[in-house]
Amino acid sequence: MEHGSSIGTPAGVERDESAPGWASGYNVADLGRITTLFERHDEGLVRGPFDRYSAHHAATDLRNGWLKLGPRDDDGAPVWACVVRELNRSQPVRDFTGGRMTLSPGTLYCTRLAFTDEIAAVSILGQLSAYNGPIAVECWQEHPDERALVSRLRAIDVTGQPGGERVDGGMRLAAVKVMASSSMRGLWVSHDIDDPPWARRVGERYTPYPKQELLGLAQLPLALPQNAILALSSHPSVCDESAYAVNHSSSGKDDTWTALALRGFYDEPGRIEKPSEMNRRWKSEHQKDLDREPRDTHLRATLGPAAEQILAALPCAGFERIRLMRLAPGGGQVSRHADITDPDAGASEGKVVSVHIPLISNEHCVFQSWGLDGSRSTLVMKVGSAYYLDTRKPHAVVNGGNSERIHLVVDCIANAKTVEMLRNATPASLDESNEML
Repeated sequence: MEHGSSIGTPAGVERDESAPGWASGYNVADLGRITTLFERHDEGLVRGPFDRYSAHHAATDLRNGWLKLGPRDDDGAPVWACVVRELNRSQPVRDFTGGRMTLSPGTLYCTRLAFTDEIAAVSILGQLSAYNGPIAVECWQEHPDERALVSRLRAIDVTGQPGGERVDGGMRLAAVKVMASSSMRGLWVSHDIDDPPWARRVGERYTPYPKQELLGLAQLPLALPQNAILALSSHPSVCDESAYAVNHSSSGKDDTWTALALRGFYDEPGRIEKPSEMNRRWKSEHQKDLDREPRDTHLRATLGPAAEQILAALPCAGFERIRLMRLAPGGGQVSRHADITDPDAGASEGKVVSVHIPLISNEHCVFQSWGLDGSRSTLVMKVGSAYYLDTRKPHAVVNGGNSERIHLVVDCIANAKTVEMLRNATPASLDESNEML
């Protein structure tokens, strides 16, 4: 078993031999004070039930010697806490791209942080900085205070003057994990840990990802056949609302998100699911479907030359799924989510790139996407243009207009030309407002 780190002092938590078994002999009320610190620290973040730091987590981490606590306030609650351990074996970390990096034995690995204010944050900083060896810290990418704390860890001021600039020797972003809840956890590592395989260095300049992997939402530099888009937008099969199948997703609101397949994994246009990205229960109930390959439905032939002219304008090695995706007017919505279960999605050669081509839309149909640094971008996709949406990253859309929104969504199998197209795309504008779809 990995042992607790040498930082800080043993966590002083009240013992209670009558506590339930899961509490490992710790006082449940005191465990509650610890979890309250984490809840307040994480307030406002997008989190799922498995992202929350519970009393069960606290009891387990205390038993293992991993949970470190700061001084208590007047109410008996700790002012800071961190979950940290010294690895005694290799620890794999999976990135949102599907790649993996490995933390070596002897690395101080901090997986959770919580603090009440700047003074408490500085206390954690001092504790971690005292470790004589490699350090890796996970933090919420959308928590500016956590990212600020990590960026100051092991920072070097070469000027020797107050306010001097931080240079080499500090922590750097190595990986981002996108969770099922669409929350994002960044892994920041010290300079004595090797770069991950997907990072880039040009001289002393370090970038954690190639340019196309940083895109979330962008307009593509493509000239599309406008007459074909016009013809497709008025085609009876495109405009027949009753033909569309409900997209059974927890992100869709009130069955307002529907779709049809021109190409998919089934012969029927209404079967839009991809077996490999479905959940475990679905896979266990549909084992015979897991080896299905993409194929055209009769809808592709029905839509005829107009659809083929648009598809021919996309630089790629081929197509996986091709769908018509409809969002109902008057508030049709797909809430924030991330499609992390698709093993083929990506922005490199051989991966599947999602291209949106609006056929029918309005100025009140708004997309949002969240970058790996926690920033949010907003875009209104215009009819006649093509857009890239990285579905692995958090995204959302709402149709606040009075007309339906129908996109031709093409899952392109990327080649070198596709990657070059992404590298030349125009990213969506950053959204500084507090409004979230």
